[in-house]
Amino acid sequence: MIALKSVDLLKVPPYILKEMQKEVEIYKDFSDIQEQKARALKGLDSRGKHPN
Repeated sequence: MIALKSVDLLKVPPYILKEMQKEVEIYKDFSDIQEQKARALKGLDSRGKHPN
C-alpha cells in the first residue's frame, strides 16, 4: 500500500514532484522486497524447509 502526500500539485515547485516520484519508486521497491520475503516465509512454513 502506498500513501501519497496530500498537496495541491499545481502550487508546488517541479522538484517536489520529482521527489515524490522518487519516493513512490522507492516504496514500490520496498513492496516488491516485502512480497518476495513473504513468499519465502510461506514456503518455509508449508514445507518445513527453505524453498530453494
